[in-house]
Amino acid sequence: MTVPREGKLIRSCTRINKNPVKDRSLSAGVQTEEHKSLHLPTECLFNIFSYLADERQSLYSCILVNRHWCRAAISVLWSRPFVLLYLKTKKKHKSPDTPRREPFKLLRMCLVCLGHENSSHLLMKLKKRKERPLFDYLSFIEELHVRDLCRAVLQGLAYKKKKKTVRNVKIKLDKVLSKFTEQITMRTSHSFKEEIKDDALGGLTEFAGTMCQLLLNNCHRLKTLCVQLDIDLDGFADPYRRIKAYIADSHGLSTLTEFEWRANAPSAELLQALTNATSKLTTVRVYRLPLTSWDDTRVGESLITLIRGQRKLVHFELGWTGRDCTSIVEALEHHSSTLQSLHFIGVSFRSWKPLKILSSTTQLRSIKFHACRNVTAELLDSLAHGRYPCLTSLDFCDTRVPSSLVESMLSNCGNTLESVNLGEAESCSYLIELVNVLCPKVSHFGAVIESEDTPLLLKYLLEHHHMKSLEISGPVADMDWLFLALSIQEFPNLRHLTIKGARQQISPQTLEIFLSKSGPPIEQLKLVPCFGKGDCYTEVVLRFLKGTLKDFNMVVTESGMREDLINRAEETIEKFECELMWSWSMLSRYLQ
Repeated sequence: MTVPREGKLIRSCTRINKNPVKDRSLSAGVQTEEHKSLHLPTECLFNIFSYLADERQSLYSCILVNRHWCRAAISVLWSRPFVLLYLKTKKKHKSPDTPRREPFKLLRMCLVCLGHENSSHLLMKLKKRKERPLFDYLSFIEELHVRDLCRAVLQGLAYKKKKKTVRNVKIKLDKVLSKFTEQITMRTSHSFKEEIKDDALGGLTEFAGTMCQLLLNNCHRLKTLCVQLDIDLDGFADPYRRIKAYIADSHGLSTLTEFEWRANAPSAELLQALTNATSKLTTVRVYRLPLTSWDDTRVGESLITLIRGQRKLVHFELGWTGRDCTSIVEALEHHSSTLQSLHFIGVSFRSWKPLKILSSTTQLRSIKFHACRNVTAELLDSLAHGRYPCLTSLDFCDTRVPSSLVESMLSNCGNTLESVNLGEAESCSYLIELVNVLCPKVSHFGAVIESEDTPLLLKYLLEHHHMKSLEISGPVADMDWLFLALSIQEFPNLRHLTIKGARQQISPQTLEIFLSKSGPPIEQLKLVPCFGKGDCYTEVVLRFLKGTLKDFNMVVTESGMREDLINRAEETIEKFECELMWSWSMLSRYLQ
Protein backbone atom coordinates (compact mmCIF):
# COMPACT_ATOMS: atom_id res chain seq x y z
CA MET A 1 0.00 0.00 0.00
CA THR A 2 1.36 3.42 -0.96
CA VAL A 3 1.19 5.86 1.94
CA PRO A 4 1.08 9.58 1.03
CA ARG A 5 3.49 12.04 2.52
CA GLU A 6 2.40 13.48 5.85
CA GLY A 7 1.61 16.92 4.41
CA LYS A 8 -0.77 15.57 1.75
CA LEU A 9 -2.35 13.19 4.25
CA ILE A 10 -3.11 15.97 6.73
CA ARG A 11 -4.49 18.29 4.01
CA SER A 12 -6.78 15.58 2.65
CA CYS A 13 -8.14 14.85 6.11
CA THR A 14 -8.67 18.55 6.82
CA ARG A 15 -11.12 18.86 3.89
CA ILE A 16 -13.63 16.83 5.92
CA ASN A 17 -13.93 19.66 8.45
CA LYS A 18 -14.20 22.57 5.97
CA ASN A 19 -18.01 22.84 6.02
CA PRO A 20 -18.86 26.13 7.76
CA VAL A 21 -21.02 26.07 10.87
CA LYS A 22 -23.92 28.48 10.34
CA ASP A 23 -25.79 27.88 13.58
CA ARG A 24 -24.39 29.92 16.43
CA SER A 25 -25.52 27.30 18.91
CA LEU A 26 -23.06 24.90 17.36
CA SER A 27 -20.18 27.30 17.80
CA ALA A 28 -21.24 27.74 21.41
CA GLY A 29 -20.79 24.05 22.08
CA VAL A 30 -24.27 22.61 21.39
CA GLN A 31 -23.73 20.01 18.68
CA THR A 32 -26.45 18.30 16.67
CA GLU A 33 -26.26 14.87 15.14
CA GLU A 34 -25.73 16.45 11.71
CA HIS A 35 -22.73 18.44 12.97
CA LYS A 36 -21.24 15.40 14.66
CA SER A 37 -21.33 13.53 11.38
CA LEU A 38 -18.90 16.06 9.90
CA HIS A 39 -16.09 14.58 12.00
CA LEU A 40 -14.42 11.27 11.37
CA PRO A 41 -14.69 8.78 14.25
CA THR A 42 -11.75 8.74 16.63
CA GLU A 43 -10.92 5.16 15.63
CA CYS A 44 -10.72 6.20 11.97
CA LEU A 45 -8.48 9.16 12.79
CA PHE A 46 -6.28 6.91 14.88
CA ASN A 47 -5.81 4.51 11.96
CA ILE A 48 -4.93 7.43 9.68
CA PHE A 49 -2.50 9.00 12.15
CA SER A 50 -0.82 5.65 12.73
CA TYR A 51 0.86 6.16 9.35
CA LEU A 52 2.50 9.23 10.93
CA ALA A 53 3.71 7.29 13.96
CA ASP A 54 7.33 8.33 13.34
CA GLU A 55 6.46 11.95 12.49
CA ARG A 56 6.35 13.57 15.90
CA GLN A 57 6.16 17.17 14.64
CA SER A 58 3.29 16.33 12.28
CA LEU A 59 1.36 14.75 15.14
CA TYR A 60 1.96 17.86 17.24
CA SER A 61 0.37 19.90 14.45
CA CYS A 62 -2.64 17.58 14.39
CA ILE A 63 -3.23 18.26 18.09
CA LEU A 64 -4.10 21.89 17.32
CA VAL A 65 -6.84 21.19 14.74
CA ASN A 66 -9.74 20.31 17.07
CA ARG A 67 -10.50 18.10 20.04
CA HIS A 68 -11.21 15.03 17.89
CA TRP A 69 -7.85 15.27 16.16
CA CYS A 70 -6.21 16.10 19.47
CA ARG A 71 -7.36 12.90 21.15
CA ALA A 72 -6.42 10.73 18.17
CA ALA A 73 -2.97 12.33 17.83
CA ILE A 74 -2.29 12.08 21.57
CA SER A 75 -3.15 8.38 21.55
CA VAL A 76 -0.63 7.79 18.72
CA LEU A 77 2.08 9.89 20.38
CA TRP A 78 1.69 8.05 23.67
CA SER A 79 1.38 4.56 22.18
CA ARG A 80 5.19 4.27 22.40
CA PRO A 81 6.49 7.44 24.08
CA PHE A 82 9.99 6.25 24.99
CA VAL A 83 10.64 4.89 21.49
CA LEU A 84 9.49 8.13 19.88
CA LEU A 85 11.66 10.11 22.28
CA TYR A 86 14.87 8.79 20.68
CA LEU A 87 13.65 8.18 17.17
CA LYS A 88 14.72 11.57 15.82
CA THR A 89 17.48 12.68 18.20
CA LYS A 90 20.17 10.02 17.94
CA LYS A 91 22.55 12.32 16.04
CA LYS A 92 22.10 15.30 18.32
CA HIS A 93 22.45 13.36 21.58
CA LYS A 94 24.91 10.54 21.05
CA SER A 95 25.92 10.23 24.71
CA PRO A 96 23.31 8.30 26.75
CA ASP A 97 23.90 10.42 29.87
CA THR A 98 23.63 13.82 28.12
CA PRO A 99 21.26 16.03 30.16
CA ARG A 100 17.99 16.55 28.30
CA ARG A 101 14.77 18.23 29.24
CA GLU A 102 12.42 16.02 27.17
CA PRO A 103 13.14 12.74 29.06
CA PHE A 104 12.73 14.54 32.38
CA LYS A 105 9.34 15.95 31.34
CA LEU A 106 8.22 12.54 30.07
CA LEU A 107 9.20 10.80 33.32
CA ARG A 108 7.51 13.53 35.33
CA MET A 109 4.25 13.17 33.40
CA CYS A 110 4.32 9.39 33.84
CA LEU A 111 4.69 9.80 37.59
CA VAL A 112 1.85 12.34 37.66
CA CYS A 113 -0.45 9.91 35.85
CA LEU A 114 0.36 7.07 38.26
CA GLY A 115 -1.71 8.79 40.96
CA HIS A 116 -0.46 6.84 43.98
CA GLU A 117 -1.54 8.01 47.42
CA ASN A 118 2.03 8.69 48.51
CA SER A 119 3.01 10.58 45.36
CA SER A 120 2.38 14.10 46.70
CA HIS A 121 5.93 14.41 47.99
CA LEU A 122 7.22 13.03 44.68
CA LEU A 123 5.24 15.60 42.71
CA MET A 124 6.67 18.43 44.80
CA LYS A 125 10.18 17.20 44.01
CA LEU A 126 9.71 16.55 40.31
CA LYS A 127 6.87 18.87 39.30
CA LYS A 128 6.11 22.45 40.33
CA ARG A 129 2.50 22.39 39.16
CA LYS A 130 -0.11 20.04 40.59
CA GLU A 131 -2.78 20.19 37.90
CA ARG A 132 -4.35 16.95 36.83
CA PRO A 133 -3.34 15.86 33.30
CA LEU A 134 -5.85 16.33 30.50
CA PHE A 135 -5.64 12.65 29.51
CA ASP A 136 -4.84 9.39 31.20
CA TYR A 137 -1.68 9.13 29.15
CA LEU A 138 -0.60 5.77 30.55
CA SER A 139 -3.76 4.18 29.17
CA PHE A 140 -2.47 4.88 25.64
CA ILE A 141 0.90 3.12 26.04
CA GLU A 142 1.06 -0.06 23.94
CA GLU A 143 4.82 -0.50 23.52
CA LEU A 144 7.61 -0.29 26.11
CA HIS A 145 11.35 -0.61 25.40
CA VAL A 146 13.43 -0.99 28.55
CA ARG A 147 16.52 0.36 26.80
CA ASP A 148 14.84 3.66 25.96
CA LEU A 149 13.39 3.88 29.46
CA CYS A 150 16.88 3.52 30.97
CA ARG A 151 18.23 6.22 28.65
CA ALA A 152 15.38 8.51 29.68
CA VAL A 153 16.21 7.95 33.37
CA LEU A 154 19.89 8.74 32.80
CA GLN A 155 19.28 11.87 30.74
CA GLY A 156 16.26 13.07 32.70
CA LEU A 157 17.91 12.88 36.11
CA ALA A 158 21.12 14.31 34.67
CA TYR A 159 19.08 17.30 33.54
CA LYS A 160 17.52 17.66 36.99
CA LYS A 161 20.80 17.51 38.89
CA LYS A 162 22.83 19.63 36.44
CA LYS A 163 23.15 22.51 38.93
CA LYS A 164 23.11 20.49 42.13
CA THR A 165 25.76 18.66 44.11
CA VAL A 166 26.09 14.89 44.04
CA ARG A 167 25.16 14.71 47.71
CA ASN A 168 21.87 16.53 47.16
CA VAL A 169 21.08 14.25 44.24
CA LYS A 170 21.62 11.16 46.40
CA ILE A 171 19.32 12.53 49.08
CA LYS A 172 16.65 13.45 46.54
CA LEU A 173 16.74 10.01 44.92
CA ASP A 174 16.43 8.45 48.35
CA LYS A 175 13.33 10.51 49.12
CA VAL A 176 11.76 9.94 45.72
CA LEU A 177 12.22 6.18 45.66
CA SER A 178 11.27 5.63 49.30
CA LYS A 179 7.71 6.72 48.49
CA PHE A 180 7.20 3.65 46.30
CA THR A 181 8.68 1.00 48.60
CA GLU A 182 5.20 -0.14 49.64
CA GLN A 183 3.81 -0.08 46.10
CA ILE A 184 6.18 -2.62 44.54
CA THR A 185 7.70 -5.98 45.38
CA MET A 186 11.41 -5.74 46.09
CA ARG A 187 13.77 -8.57 45.16
CA THR A 188 16.84 -7.07 46.80
CA SER A 189 17.77 -6.92 50.47
CA HIS A 190 19.47 -3.54 50.02
CA SER A 191 17.43 -0.50 51.00
CA PHE A 192 17.25 2.52 48.75
CA LYS A 193 19.19 4.58 51.26
CA GLU A 194 22.05 2.11 51.53
CA GLU A 195 22.12 1.62 47.77
CA ILE A 196 22.34 5.32 47.04
CA LYS A 197 24.90 5.91 49.78
CA ASP A 198 27.21 3.34 48.24
CA ASP A 199 26.84 4.51 44.67
CA ALA A 200 24.71 7.19 43.03
CA LEU A 201 24.50 5.06 39.88
CA GLY A 202 22.98 2.29 41.96
CA GLY A 203 20.20 4.73 42.77
CA LEU A 204 19.68 5.32 39.07
CA THR A 205 19.33 1.59 38.57
CA GLU A 206 16.72 1.33 41.30
CA PHE A 207 14.88 4.32 39.85
CA ALA A 208 14.82 2.75 36.38
CA GLY A 209 13.68 -0.61 37.76
CA THR A 210 10.98 1.03 39.84
CA MET A 211 9.72 3.07 36.89
CA CYS A 212 9.67 0.00 34.67
CA GLN A 213 7.66 -2.02 37.17
CA LEU A 214 5.21 0.80 37.83
CA LEU A 215 4.59 1.28 34.11
CA LEU A 216 4.06 -2.44 33.58
CA ASN A 217 1.58 -2.53 36.45
CA ASN A 218 -0.43 0.48 35.27
CA CYS A 219 -0.33 0.39 31.44
CA HIS A 220 -3.37 -1.79 30.87
CA ARG A 221 -3.16 -1.63 27.07
CA LEU A 222 0.48 -2.68 26.87
CA LYS A 223 1.00 -5.11 23.99
CA THR A 224 4.75 -5.06 23.26
CA LEU A 225 7.64 -5.41 25.70
CA CYS A 226 11.23 -5.20 24.43
CA VAL A 227 13.92 -6.06 26.98
CA GLN A 228 17.19 -4.88 25.44
CA LEU A 229 19.86 -4.77 28.13
CA ASP A 230 23.09 -5.25 26.19
CA ILE A 231 23.89 -1.56 25.77
CA ASP A 232 26.80 0.47 27.10
CA LEU A 233 25.23 2.86 29.58
CA ASP A 234 27.42 3.91 32.48
CA GLY A 235 26.09 2.48 35.70
CA PHE A 236 23.70 -0.01 34.11
CA ALA A 237 26.06 -2.78 32.96
CA ASP A 238 26.04 -4.80 36.19
CA PRO A 239 22.75 -3.67 37.83
CA TYR A 240 20.76 -4.85 34.80
CA ARG A 241 20.16 -8.11 36.66
CA ARG A 242 18.14 -6.16 39.21
CA ILE A 243 16.12 -4.41 36.51
CA LYS A 244 15.15 -7.81 35.12
CA ALA A 245 14.07 -8.78 38.62
CA TYR A 246 11.76 -5.76 38.77
CA ILE A 247 10.17 -6.77 35.45
CA ALA A 248 9.71 -10.35 36.62
CA ASP A 249 7.94 -9.15 39.78
CA SER A 250 5.44 -6.94 37.98
CA HIS A 251 1.86 -8.11 37.56
CA GLY A 252 1.13 -6.20 34.34
CA LEU A 253 2.36 -8.79 31.83
CA SER A 254 -1.01 -10.40 31.15
CA THR A 255 -1.92 -8.07 28.25
CA LEU A 256 1.26 -8.67 26.23
CA THR A 257 0.99 -10.08 22.73
CA GLU A 258 4.59 -9.41 21.60
CA PHE A 259 7.79 -10.10 23.53
CA GLU A 260 11.32 -9.28 22.38
CA TRP A 261 14.48 -10.23 24.26
CA ARG A 262 17.87 -8.72 23.41
CA ALA A 263 20.37 -9.42 26.18
CA ASN A 264 23.61 -11.27 26.75
CA ALA A 265 22.52 -12.37 30.22
CA PRO A 266 19.09 -14.06 29.94
CA SER A 267 16.79 -14.26 32.92
CA ALA A 268 15.02 -17.54 33.56
CA GLU A 269 12.91 -15.81 36.24
CA LEU A 270 11.57 -13.28 33.75
CA LEU A 271 10.67 -15.98 31.22
CA GLN A 272 8.93 -18.00 33.94
CA ALA A 273 7.01 -14.94 35.12
CA LEU A 274 5.93 -14.24 31.56
CA THR A 275 4.80 -17.85 31.13
CA ASN A 276 2.68 -17.64 34.29
CA ALA A 277 1.23 -14.24 33.37
CA THR A 278 0.05 -14.67 29.79
CA SER A 279 -0.82 -17.20 27.13
CA LYS A 280 -1.71 -14.56 24.52
CA LEU A 281 1.71 -14.03 22.95
CA THR A 282 1.61 -14.13 19.16
CA THR A 283 5.17 -12.90 18.54
CA VAL A 284 8.39 -13.97 20.28
CA ARG A 285 11.83 -12.65 19.33
CA VAL A 286 14.96 -13.84 21.12
CA TYR A 287 18.43 -12.51 20.31
CA ARG A 288 21.97 -13.07 21.55
CA LEU A 289 21.67 -16.18 23.64
CA PRO A 290 25.22 -16.78 24.99
CA LEU A 291 27.25 -19.86 24.15
CA THR A 292 27.82 -20.73 27.81
CA SER A 293 26.22 -19.45 30.97
CA TRP A 294 25.72 -20.61 34.51
CA ASP A 295 21.95 -20.88 33.96
CA ASP A 296 21.98 -21.97 30.31
CA THR A 297 19.81 -25.01 31.03
CA ARG A 298 17.27 -23.03 33.04
CA VAL A 299 16.99 -20.34 30.38
CA GLY A 300 16.50 -22.88 27.59
CA GLU A 301 13.86 -24.78 29.54
CA SER A 302 12.08 -21.56 30.49
CA LEU A 303 12.00 -20.41 26.87
CA ILE A 304 10.63 -23.78 25.73
CA THR A 305 7.94 -23.61 28.42
CA LEU A 306 7.05 -20.07 27.35
CA ILE A 307 6.65 -21.14 23.71
CA ARG A 308 4.54 -24.18 24.55
CA GLY A 309 2.37 -22.21 26.96
CA GLN A 310 1.00 -19.84 24.32
CA ARG A 311 -2.31 -20.44 22.60
CA LYS A 312 -1.49 -19.11 19.15
CA LEU A 313 2.10 -18.25 18.24
CA VAL A 314 2.27 -16.59 14.82
CA HIS A 315 5.80 -15.20 14.54
CA PHE A 316 9.08 -16.56 15.97
CA GLU A 317 12.52 -15.05 15.43
CA LEU A 318 15.88 -16.23 16.73
CA GLY A 319 18.98 -14.11 16.23
CA TRP A 320 22.71 -13.83 16.82
CA THR A 321 23.51 -17.02 18.66
CA GLY A 322 25.99 -19.83 18.18
CA ARG A 323 24.52 -22.32 20.61
CA ASP A 324 22.44 -25.34 19.68
CA CYS A 325 18.81 -24.25 19.90
CA THR A 326 17.27 -27.25 18.16
CA SER A 327 15.07 -28.08 21.14
CA ILE A 328 13.78 -24.49 21.25
CA VAL A 329 12.78 -24.57 17.58
CA GLU A 330 11.22 -28.02 17.98
CA ALA A 331 8.96 -26.56 20.67
CA LEU A 332 7.22 -24.70 17.84
CA GLU A 333 5.54 -27.99 16.91
CA HIS A 334 2.72 -27.01 19.28
CA HIS A 335 1.99 -24.10 16.93
CA SER A 336 2.46 -25.84 13.59
CA SER A 337 -1.07 -24.92 12.50
CA THR A 338 -0.76 -21.21 13.39
CA LEU A 339 2.92 -20.30 12.81
CA GLN A 340 3.16 -17.93 9.84
CA SER A 341 6.74 -16.64 9.94
CA LEU A 342 10.02 -18.23 11.04
CA HIS A 343 13.16 -16.06 10.97
CA PHE A 344 16.80 -16.79 11.81
CA ILE A 345 19.16 -13.79 11.96
CA GLY A 346 22.93 -14.31 12.30
CA VAL A 347 22.61 -17.88 13.60
CA SER A 348 25.40 -20.44 13.35
CA PHE A 349 23.96 -23.92 12.74
CA ARG A 350 27.25 -25.78 13.26
CA SER A 351 26.07 -28.20 15.97
CA TRP A 352 22.36 -28.19 15.17
CA LYS A 353 20.34 -31.29 14.44
CA PRO A 354 18.08 -31.48 11.35
CA LEU A 355 15.02 -29.26 11.75
CA LYS A 356 12.30 -31.85 11.20
CA ILE A 357 9.67 -29.51 12.59
CA LEU A 358 9.71 -27.48 9.36
CA SER A 359 7.77 -30.12 7.44
CA SER A 360 4.70 -29.72 9.69
CA THR A 361 4.48 -25.90 9.65
CA THR A 362 2.34 -25.77 6.53
CA GLN A 363 0.90 -22.28 7.16
CA LEU A 364 4.22 -20.45 6.89
CA ARG A 365 4.09 -17.18 4.96
CA SER A 366 7.65 -15.98 5.55
CA ILE A 367 10.93 -17.92 5.88
CA LYS A 368 14.14 -15.99 6.51
CA PHE A 369 17.76 -17.07 6.99
CA HIS A 370 19.64 -13.77 7.18
CA ALA A 371 23.45 -13.78 7.56
CA CYS A 372 23.42 -17.36 8.83
CA ARG A 373 26.28 -19.85 8.68
CA ASN A 374 26.63 -23.61 8.28
CA VAL A 375 23.28 -23.98 6.50
CA THR A 376 23.37 -27.45 4.96
CA ALA A 377 21.00 -29.56 2.89
CA GLU A 378 20.76 -32.06 5.74
CA LEU A 379 19.72 -29.34 8.19
CA LEU A 380 16.84 -28.13 6.01
CA ASP A 381 15.89 -31.39 4.33
CA SER A 382 12.36 -31.19 5.74
CA LEU A 383 12.04 -27.64 4.39
CA ALA A 384 12.89 -28.79 0.87
CA HIS A 385 10.23 -31.50 0.90
CA GLY A 386 7.51 -29.53 2.66
CA ARG A 387 4.41 -27.97 1.15
CA TYR A 388 3.72 -24.32 1.90
CA PRO A 389 0.68 -23.10 -0.07
CA CYS A 390 0.67 -19.69 1.70
CA LEU A 391 4.40 -18.87 1.45
CA THR A 392 5.00 -15.36 0.07
CA SER A 393 8.55 -14.55 1.24
CA LEU A 394 11.72 -16.65 0.94
CA ASP A 395 14.83 -14.80 2.12
CA PHE A 396 18.40 -16.18 2.23
CA CYS A 397 20.09 -12.76 2.34
CA ASP A 398 23.88 -12.99 2.97
CA THR A 399 23.55 -16.74 3.56
CA ARG A 400 25.24 -19.51 1.61
CA VAL A 401 22.66 -22.20 0.92
CA PRO A 402 22.71 -25.30 -1.32
CA SER A 403 21.24 -24.53 -4.73
CA SER A 404 19.26 -27.79 -4.62
CA LEU A 405 17.39 -26.52 -1.56
CA VAL A 406 16.48 -23.23 -3.24
CA GLU A 407 15.43 -25.08 -6.39
CA SER A 408 13.08 -27.32 -4.41
CA MET A 409 11.54 -24.34 -2.61
CA LEU A 410 10.97 -22.46 -5.87
CA SER A 411 9.40 -25.52 -7.47
CA ASN A 412 7.06 -26.13 -4.53
CA CYS A 413 6.03 -22.54 -3.73
CA GLY A 414 6.80 -20.48 -6.83
CA ASN A 415 3.20 -19.56 -7.63
CA THR A 416 2.67 -17.75 -4.33
CA LEU A 417 6.09 -16.15 -3.77
CA GLU A 418 6.19 -12.35 -3.85
CA SER A 419 9.64 -11.81 -2.31
CA VAL A 420 12.75 -13.88 -3.12
CA ASN A 421 16.35 -13.41 -2.04
CA LEU A 422 18.65 -16.11 -3.39
CA GLY A 423 21.51 -15.18 -1.08
CA GLU A 424 24.88 -16.71 -1.91
CA ALA A 425 23.44 -19.79 -3.56
CA GLU A 426 25.51 -21.47 -6.26
CA SER A 427 24.29 -21.64 -9.86
CA CYS A 428 22.71 -18.22 -9.54
CA SER A 429 22.00 -17.95 -13.28
CA TYR A 430 20.00 -21.16 -13.22
CA LEU A 431 18.04 -20.02 -10.16
CA ILE A 432 17.25 -16.67 -11.78
CA GLU A 433 15.78 -18.57 -14.73
CA LEU A 434 13.65 -20.61 -12.32
CA VAL A 435 12.40 -17.45 -10.63
CA ASN A 436 11.51 -16.04 -14.05
CA VAL A 437 9.54 -19.15 -14.99
CA LEU A 438 8.04 -20.30 -11.67
CA CYS A 439 7.52 -17.05 -9.72
CA PRO A 440 5.40 -14.60 -11.73
CA LYS A 441 4.33 -12.57 -8.67
CA VAL A 442 7.79 -11.63 -7.39
CA SER A 443 8.16 -7.89 -6.77
CA HIS A 444 11.03 -8.02 -4.24
CA PHE A 445 14.22 -9.64 -5.50
CA GLY A 446 17.76 -10.03 -4.19
CA ALA A 447 20.84 -12.10 -5.01
CA VAL A 448 24.62 -12.29 -4.81
CA ILE A 449 25.77 -12.47 -8.42
CA GLU A 450 28.99 -13.22 -10.26
CA SER A 451 30.14 -11.52 -13.45
CA GLU A 452 28.67 -14.27 -15.64
CA ASP A 453 25.25 -13.83 -13.95
CA THR A 454 24.93 -10.15 -14.89
CA PRO A 455 23.48 -10.55 -18.44
CA LEU A 456 20.79 -12.95 -17.29
CA LEU A 457 19.88 -10.71 -14.35
CA LEU A 458 19.64 -7.76 -16.75
CA LYS A 459 17.24 -9.68 -18.96
CA TYR A 460 15.10 -10.67 -15.99
CA LEU A 461 14.86 -7.13 -14.60
CA LEU A 462 14.02 -5.61 -17.99
CA GLU A 463 11.13 -8.06 -18.32
CA HIS A 464 9.94 -7.43 -14.74
CA HIS A 465 10.04 -3.66 -14.42
CA HIS A 466 7.28 -3.76 -11.77
CA MET A 467 9.88 -4.50 -9.08
CA LYS A 468 9.34 -2.72 -5.75
CA SER A 469 12.56 -3.78 -4.03
CA LEU A 470 15.96 -4.77 -5.44
CA GLU A 471 19.06 -5.89 -3.51
CA ILE A 472 22.11 -6.79 -5.59
CA SER A 473 25.46 -7.92 -4.15
CA GLY A 474 28.58 -9.30 -5.75
CA PRO A 475 32.29 -8.55 -5.44
CA VAL A 476 33.16 -9.10 -9.09
CA ALA A 477 29.91 -7.99 -10.74
CA ASP A 478 30.03 -4.85 -12.85
CA MET A 479 27.27 -2.78 -11.24
CA ASP A 480 28.17 0.23 -13.37
CA TRP A 481 27.45 -1.67 -16.59
CA LEU A 482 24.31 -3.29 -15.15
CA PHE A 483 22.55 -0.09 -14.12
CA LEU A 484 23.65 1.78 -17.22
CA ALA A 485 21.91 -0.93 -19.24
CA LEU A 486 18.86 -0.80 -16.94
CA SER A 487 18.42 2.93 -17.57
CA ILE A 488 16.59 2.19 -20.84
CA GLN A 489 13.63 0.82 -18.86
CA GLU A 490 11.37 2.73 -16.47
CA PHE A 491 10.89 1.35 -12.96
CA PRO A 492 7.82 3.22 -11.66
CA ASN A 493 7.40 1.05 -8.54
CA LEU A 494 11.01 0.67 -7.36
CA ARG A 495 11.14 2.02 -3.80
CA HIS A 496 13.99 0.09 -2.16
CA LEU A 497 17.41 -0.25 -3.81
CA THR A 498 20.52 -1.80 -2.24
CA ILE A 499 23.85 -2.21 -4.06
CA LYS A 500 26.69 -3.58 -1.97
CA GLY A 501 29.94 -5.48 -2.06
CA ALA A 502 31.04 -4.52 -5.59
CA ARG A 503 34.58 -3.66 -6.64
CA GLN A 504 33.09 -2.13 -9.78
CA GLN A 505 30.47 -0.11 -7.90
CA ILE A 506 27.98 2.07 -9.70
CA SER A 507 29.55 5.45 -10.48
CA PRO A 508 27.86 8.81 -9.72
CA GLN A 509 27.47 9.43 -13.46
CA THR A 510 25.71 6.10 -14.01
CA LEU A 511 23.54 6.66 -10.93
CA GLU A 512 22.49 10.02 -12.37
CA ILE A 513 21.61 8.46 -15.74
CA PHE A 514 19.64 5.65 -14.10
CA LEU A 515 17.66 7.97 -11.81
CA SER A 516 16.93 10.51 -14.56
CA LYS A 517 15.83 8.05 -17.26
CA SER A 518 14.25 5.23 -15.24
CA GLY A 519 12.55 7.59 -12.78
CA PRO A 520 12.27 5.20 -9.81
CA PRO A 521 10.50 6.74 -6.76
CA ILE A 522 13.14 5.34 -4.40
CA GLU A 523 12.41 5.74 -0.68
CA GLN A 524 15.32 3.70 0.69
CA LEU A 525 18.79 3.64 -0.91
CA LYS A 526 21.92 1.86 0.31
CA LEU A 527 25.31 1.97 -1.45
CA VAL A 528 28.24 -0.07 -0.07
CA PRO A 529 30.95 0.92 -0.76
CA CYS A 530 31.16 4.37 -2.36
CA PHE A 531 34.73 4.93 -3.49
CA GLY A 532 35.75 8.44 -2.49
CA LYS A 533 34.21 10.91 -0.08
CA GLY A 534 30.62 10.44 -1.21
CA ASP A 535 30.03 14.06 -2.28
CA CYS A 536 29.09 13.22 -5.87
CA TYR A 537 26.66 10.46 -4.82
CA THR A 538 24.94 12.76 -2.32
CA GLU A 539 24.54 15.56 -4.87
CA VAL A 540 22.94 13.19 -7.37
CA VAL A 541 20.59 11.76 -4.76
CA LEU A 542 19.51 15.19 -3.51
CA ARG A 543 18.85 16.32 -7.07
CA PHE A 544 16.73 13.41 -8.30
CA LEU A 545 15.23 11.85 -5.14
CA LYS A 546 14.49 14.95 -3.08
CA GLY A 547 10.75 14.35 -2.98
CA THR A 548 10.72 10.61 -2.28
CA LEU A 549 13.89 9.49 -0.47
CA LYS A 550 13.46 8.84 3.26
CA ASP A 551 16.46 6.65 4.08
CA PHE A 552 19.94 6.99 2.53
CA ASN A 553 22.85 4.89 3.76
CA MET A 554 26.31 4.77 2.20
CA VAL A 555 29.77 3.58 3.22
CA VAL A 556 32.60 5.74 1.84
CA THR A 557 36.31 4.97 1.53
CA GLU A 558 37.56 8.51 2.24
CA SER A 559 36.67 11.02 4.93
CA GLY A 560 36.08 14.73 4.47
CA MET A 561 32.60 15.02 3.01
CA ARG A 562 31.50 18.64 2.61
CA GLU A 563 29.65 20.05 5.59
CA ASP A 564 27.09 21.87 3.47
CA LEU A 565 26.13 18.60 1.76
CA ILE A 566 25.81 16.84 5.10
CA ASN A 567 23.54 19.61 6.39
CA ARG A 568 21.40 19.55 3.24
CA ALA A 569 21.09 15.78 3.39
CA GLU A 570 20.09 15.80 7.06
CA GLU A 571 17.48 18.49 6.40
CA THR A 572 16.03 16.80 3.31
CA ILE A 573 16.28 13.09 4.17
CA GLU A 574 14.64 11.68 7.27
CA LYS A 575 17.46 9.21 7.92
CA PHE A 576 20.90 9.94 6.49
CA GLU A 577 23.92 7.81 7.42
CA CYS A 578 27.43 8.11 5.99
CA GLU A 579 29.85 5.57 7.44
CA LEU A 580 33.60 5.65 6.84
CA MET A 581 35.26 2.47 5.59
CA TRP A 582 37.89 2.70 8.30
CA SER A 583 40.04 -0.29 7.27
CA TRP A 584 40.72 -2.49 4.27
CA SER A 585 39.68 -5.49 6.34
CA MET A 586 36.25 -3.90 6.65
CA LEU A 587 36.24 -3.33 2.90
CA SER A 588 37.22 -6.94 2.22
CA ARG A 589 34.29 -8.08 4.35
CA TYR A 590 31.91 -6.29 1.99
CA LEU A 591 33.76 -7.53 -1.10
CA GLN A 592 34.17 -11.18 -0.16
